[in-house]
Amino acid sequence: MNPQMNHQRKVNLQIPFKPPGRKDVLMSFILMVCQQTQVFGTFPFGCVFFTAISEPLCAYLYIPALILGAIWGGASVIKYLSASLIIWVSRLIIPEKNINHVTKAALCAGAVFVGGIYAIAVSSTPVYSAALLCGEALLCAVCTPVFENINSLLEQHRRNEPVSRENAISLVTVMAVLLWGLGSISLPWGISIKAVVAIFAVLCMTMYSSVSISVTFALVCGFLCSDSTGAALTVAGMFALCAALASALKYFGQLGAAVGFLSGVTICVLMHGETGFMSVSLTDIFIATLLFAVIPAKYHQRPGIFLANTFKSAPQRKDFRIREYIVEELNCISHTFSEFARHFKGSFQRFEENKCSPETLIFDETAERICSKCNRNADCWGKGFNDTYKYLNQIMQVTETSGVCTLHNAPIVFTQKCIQPELFLNEFNHAYELRKQELLKNGIRLGERNLVSNQYSEISKIIRDLSEEIEGSFFFDEQKEKQILLQAAKDGVFVRDVNVIRDKDGYYQMYFAPGTDTETEKVIDIASNVLDTPLKQVSCKNKAIIRLACDNSFEVKVTICQNKRENEEVCGDTVTHFATDKNKYYIILCDGMGGGEEAMRESRITAELLGGFLKSGFSKDRALSLINSTLALKMEREGFSTVDLCEIDLRSGTVEFIKVGGAPSYIKTEEGIETVSAKGLPVGLIEDIFADKISRTLSENDKLVMVSDGISEAGYGMMRGEWVKKLIKLDGLTSQELANSIVNSARKKIYPKPNDDMTAVVVELSRIERVLCEEAV
Repeated sequence: MNPQMNHQRKVNLQIPFKPPGRKDVLMSFILMVCQQTQVFGTFPFGCVFFTAISEPLCAYLYIPALILGAIWGGASVIKYLSASLIIWVSRLIIPEKNINHVTKAALCAGAVFVGGIYAIAVSSTPVYSAALLCGEALLCAVCTPVFENINSLLEQHRRNEPVSRENAISLVTVMAVLLWGLGSISLPWGISIKAVVAIFAVLCMTMYSSVSISVTFALVCGFLCSDSTGAALTVAGMFALCAALASALKYFGQLGAAVGFLSGVTICVLMHGETGFMSVSLTDIFIATLLFAVIPAKYHQRPGIFLANTFKSAPQRKDFRIREYIVEELNCISHTFSEFARHFKGSFQRFEENKCSPETLIFDETAERICSKCNRNADCWGKGFNDTYKYLNQIMQVTETSGVCTLHNAPIVFTQKCIQPELFLNEFNHAYELRKQELLKNGIRLGERNLVSNQYSEISKIIRDLSEEIEGSFFFDEQKEKQILLQAAKDGVFVRDVNVIRDKDGYYQMYFAPGTDTETEKVIDIASNVLDTPLKQVSCKNKAIIRLACDNSFEVKVTICQNKRENEEVCGDTVTHFATDKNKYYIILCDGMGGGEEAMRESRITAELLGGFLKSGFSKDRALSLINSTLALKMEREGFSTVDLCEIDLRSGTVEFIKVGGAPSYIKTEEGIETVSAKGLPVGLIEDIFADKISRTLSENDKLVMVSDGISEAGYGMMRGEWVKKLIKLDGLTSQELANSIVNSARKKIYPKPNDDMTAVVVELSRIERVLCEEAV
């Protein structure tokens, strides 16, 4: 055996006491009150409390409290002193690991029975005393597990776990015992401590729980406060009415709840015309409501929250079941759109595959119109078929090369063999033109069908992305929820229904329902400290719920300078920038084809569509693909727009460039200037879009410069963009001065006049300084 453990055991045996704490003193008072509760002439609850809840090492507090309660209640001192000593010694001797519910129940019952043997011996009616003692011992055995549940209830509150119904019933039983015990304590002027405590408890419950729970609790307290059986139902009903009115006025604070309770009493008195129907005096009611109104909220918040959380039904977490159902439904919808796109595209492709080749159709049509009436038809299309087909292929090559086949450029062998070559070639050219137009129309139809099919495919992918996001990109962090509620209770802040959501990137969102007079700023500080990340309040559709999200670590300043093309009234470039609730900041620069009104319209439509998709939570790839197919379908004329998209994560400082035909951009850091360029065609030009992505992580005071083609193409030679870098390197320029310098320099480098729209966007990143309050820290 470890010598240190052996020494520790000896110390515990030699000194079976410990210094008392505030909790021990409170428990001693409760034990004294419980000992005064009488049932059929017996006082069992002090021993039950001592066995189930008390700490044996603090017996020097509990045993005197039990004896005082016995004296005050008129019980036998010898009987309960003996029982308490037996319980205490047994708890010291029996190892803690061997003590369970059954052991404690048997110990309490046996100790009370042994302690009462002396009372039987000196009693004038020993048979009756023995029967009464056996009933008391049995009651102790039954009540000990009930009182012991209070320990697990307190532990559940400490861990902020839902309270079981068994523990809630145990609390009601213990509260009933306490109220009965308090009923034996009398104060001057007829003040009843039992009534004052019961009314104060009802007001605390009303302040921090729902109306239904408050009314039910008030019914129980009213019944327990009734001294006579006849008045029990009347007083219970009065308490219930008062609790309902207090709940209605609690939104005006604790004073409003007190006024509501008094209003209920007033209504009941006016209805009966007297106060004799009440077993509770008006003095007790006024004292309890006055105490509740004047005592600071922080002193009755903790008992109120304790009672409210105990009797609140445990929330049924159905989010996983709901999530599974929604994911399954979204996957079915996504599969439907995907299949629809596949069949929509495949049906047209199969139709095209079953058709004859254009060359065969042209040959057959020409032969039908010219050769069918010729005398040499049998020779050319019979035994000479191979030679004829070879001549026709040569004619087709000449036609495709020159656009038309005549006697001057037709194969000589063909003109020598055919008896009417000019007529044949004229008909061949006519059939060729008809088939050419038909192929062009079929190509347009095929392209449109492919674009529509692509849109259905993108919708399918968007729904699938949403399904994946619901399924695996976030989860409810119950451990953090418990920590926040526990810390809030310690700080005297009442918070209900906290939900903490963590996404796949490790960032938090929090939803909570505030109580009356809850200070949101304190809750934000507490949650920020527990989650170890700064939080901010964001908008929420449900006004009864407050939503918190991770606060930004960086802020963005965007500066724009534009210059329109010569002889145009407006600039064809469009710039838009905005922040989203997901801590993203987007800068979109679109350059429409050409200049003027048409270019501005194309670029504005592209920027507005892209911005709308991003604000709605669409991914960048999905948004760009949908916009590309939409713009390609709606064109009444040839038109397109470049897209230069910059996404900044305001929490980490990560920036991602997505360029679809956009001009180079520049990043200024402490290390120097970096050029970000990519190749690709603008949106709305082809069916499939190819976007280049470049990611970087920025620091405080770094700058981004985005420009349109009008600036990137200004200058001479292979080093066109170097002059932009030199301007960015200059120190002492503000963002606006830098943007203006870039545009003005580009105008000077274009000779003789600006032939394109010019836009320069300067983005400056700075860190947000934040200081938490001392309480949160």
